[in-house]
Amino acid sequence: MKIRGLIITGLVVVTAVGFTACGSDDDSGSDTTATTGVVTEGAVEGVTWTVTELNGEAPPDGVTATLLFDGTTVSGSSGCNNYSGTASFDEDVVAIDEGLAGTMMACEAAISEFEADYLAMLAEASVFAVDGDTMTFSNDSDAVLATFTS
Repeated sequence: MKIRGLIITGLVVVTAVGFTACGSDDDSGSDTTATTGVVTEGAVEGVTWTVTELNGEAPPDGVTATLLFDGTTVSGSSGCNNYSGTASFDEDVVAIDEGLAGTMMACEAAISEFEADYLAMLAEASVFAVDGDTMTFSNDSDAVLATFTS
């Protein structure tokens, strides 16, 4: 009987988390700045961003790389493995710690190459901008390194 209670409790928690993650389509709480498209930390935080372009190219078919910023931590999928570490988003400046922790599953060669490029990009990115549901990461030379969608 205890196992059944634990299973039901687990399902309730998973359902509650799922409903919380769904959010709404209401933009009234958005922190976007209309003139520049730059978003404050609050608008980037708590949003799962998915890579649509890395170094000018789409990810390999079937590969999804994500980024989630939560306070002072960043985490996500780098295509095959998961990563986490410290980061900050302030005005239009992004700083992601080079010492990210990650899982170490073996991946196909093309996915491993994409993953290495993605993790290198996270360390190189220094500027971010958000325009609607699109976020870009650029380097100090203003070269766009990656594009994400929410």
